[in-house]
Amino acid sequence: MDNSQNFNLNRLLEYMAIVSVDLDKLNEFDKFVLMCRELTKIFMEMGGILKKAFEDINSKCRLLELNWSMHKHGSLIEFIQFEKQKDIAKLNGQNTENFGYKQGDFYFDYESSARTLLRLMWFFDFIYYLTNQLLTDKKKSFSSICSEAYKESLAPHHSFTLKTVVKAGLYTVGSCDNFYKVIFKENEDKDEKLGIIRDTIMKLKFRLWTFYKNENLCELP
Repeated sequence: MDNSQNFNLNRLLEYMAIVSVDLDKLNEFDKFVLMCRELTKIFMEMGGILKKAFEDINSKCRLLELNWSMHKHGSLIEFIQFEKQKDIAKLNGQNTENFGYKQGDFYFDYESSARTLLRLMWFFDFIYYLTNQLLTDKKKSFSSICSEAYKESLAPHHSFTLKTVVKAGLYTVGSCDNFYKVIFKENEDKDEKLGIIRDTIMKLKFRLWTFYKNENLCELP
């Protein structure tokens, strides 16, 4: 298998270091997307319900890249502001006719980056809660940590049916050791590296949630 398809801790930390330097504008769009993809690989390798819950992150990354290639704005923050100003941030690919777009219009089947990024922010909330609990409550089972992380981050946005499926599946996620085997391949200082991941995600999600609240973008359909 191509090693690029496997999770690599050093690669993730490299992307995070680049992204965290410029949280104000997030000019490094490519590195931001690569960071999201690398985080997703953790759960793809874990398999089971975690893989199923997060396998669509890659499709969200592809959508961001597609929209970016069509508009080419200077930074991720400026791109979201552009979508809001153009009144296309609320488009989800299914509701465009409700806003006056017709077949053949450029934005007829447009799914906004603002909406997509919002879904990635829920993912960041999950990552933050997960890593924080691993660092602060070492006696808690991995399934309990995942269940609480899901409840705090993603469950409020999921249907009753999906929540029922995910909650049941989270009881079979395995142990913390299985999680660590995916992340740590060398003799890394686990707490130090997890702390870097947690703290970077914390700063990133705080920046994005503050921005979304200020721009009234937290309830995009």
